[in-house]
Amino acid sequence: MRIAILGTGAVAAALGARWAHHDLTIAGRSPANTRALADRLGATAATFREAVTNADVALLAVRWEGVPDVLAAAGDALRGKALIDPTNAVEHGIGVLLPSTSAAESVAESSGAHVVKAFHLFPAAHWADATGTVVPLCGDDQAALTAVAGLVRETGATPAVLGPLSRARQLEEVAGFVIGLAFAGVNPNSAVPST
Repeated sequence: MRIAILGTGAVAAALGARWAHHDLTIAGRSPANTRALADRLGATAATFREAVTNADVALLAVRWEGVPDVLAAAGDALRGKALIDPTNAVEHGIGVLLPSTSAAESVAESSGAHVVKAFHLFPAAHWADATGTVVPLCGDDQAALTAVAGLVRETGATPAVLGPLSRARQLEEVAGFVIGLAFAGVNPNSAVPST
């Protein structure tokens, strides 16, 4: 599978390491950081548009504030592509959602991509070994959901399709809840029923 990783931070590095046996292309705003991560993962370094053009799946691995710039740089090359959205559009340290619609729906509208919300509930380090983790997915395109579910399994986790992209807001609210508790010094696991 050809995977474009859009970003060079912790999520890009963690998931890229799990998917390094695929044909990876890394794109980032800093050429030095892009080259460094590409070299570390045995991947190709490229611009955002170049990375997406030949990709089967793209990972939007940037902070929410950087999403508009990345989508603009990729341009219409994202149209019709499977695009994984692990972003958390929340107020730092509080967890209150920033957009009025879901971040995933906003990304889909801006890019024309087949967005799948996934990988947004755990910190990047978790993906080194996600055995026993369930990764909820939302998306409208069955082929994109199937491709992303396969990539979820490659991290050791189990995919669980929650429904269409219209349910992404619900998943993003959960992330805000978890982030808010964590910054308040409360273990989010203690606030969620285990059965």
